[in-house]
Amino acid sequence: MNIRKITYGTIFSVVAGCLLLLISCTQDNYIENSARLRISLTESSSMPLSEANLQITSIEVMLTDSTGQSQDKWIPLEYAGGTYNVLNYLKGTTKQIADQYFSTGTITRIRIKLGSTLNIVDKYSLLTDQQQLSIDLATEYQDGVVVDAAISLKPNVITNILLDFNLAQSIYKNKTGNFVFVPYVRAYTELDGGKLQGTISPVEAVPMVQIGYLTDTLSTFAASDGSFYFQGLRPGVWKIHVMPLNTLYADTTLVDTVFNQTTTSVSPNPIVLKKIE
Repeated sequence: MNIRKITYGTIFSVVAGCLLLLISCTQDNYIENSARLRISLTESSSMPLSEANLQITSIEVMLTDSTGQSQDKWIPLEYAGGTYNVLNYLKGTTKQIADQYFSTGTITRIRIKLGSTLNIVDKYSLLTDQQQLSIDLATEYQDGVVVDAAISLKPNVITNILLDFNLAQSIYKNKTGNFVFVPYVRAYTELDGGKLQGTISPVEAVPMVQIGYLTDTLSTFAASDGSFYFQGLRPGVWKIHVMPLNTLYADTTLVDTVFNQTTTSVSPNPIVLKKIE
């Protein structure tokens, strides 16, 4: 009987200690009526690459507080840095890289500081005759990529901001014939805008897809199964232009409507490209 009493007492003490520790940790990290800010990576554009390794060294935000007063200074996030193969985060897949309590208000700008190179593995040698290539970051982005935003942080609400690196619009050849990394980044929340997806056939056409609405233009290569996917799109009628890199096939253009918080599947599905007679 005494052994049983000691055992129950010991268990109770351990549980109570754990609860006190949990409460203490929660109190240390939680600020009453603060917002919860999360940052995640995603990638809307597929590329004919097996890897695209991107180094992020720091992330900062500029905030307008709840009274509408701009703080007019960069606020660093609690982020230690890391290197990511962004092609792992296609078709709505994300990678959370930051999570912290934060002041309420509106994030108006985000500054992302990157490593000096984008390291790619081109298993098909479509971009160059080298399977591995380090692409230098454009000089004007050495101090960071600044993304405009209008993202509200509300008390006791989790806001997950997606940083969408569109590689298809970020790799260019300069006048000397060398590739250069010019980051094209969008920032939006999980609840912003709508999604657009579709499939193109045949994959032998090596189709590239460009979509446009008002001032927005986005591009991607179709994936190996012919599919494409965009997210964080403004509601409206989007123009979809399919451009095959295989010159035996003709371009085609169609339109479809994107709705807020809805996935639109482009019709017809698949989009069949015709051979040039």
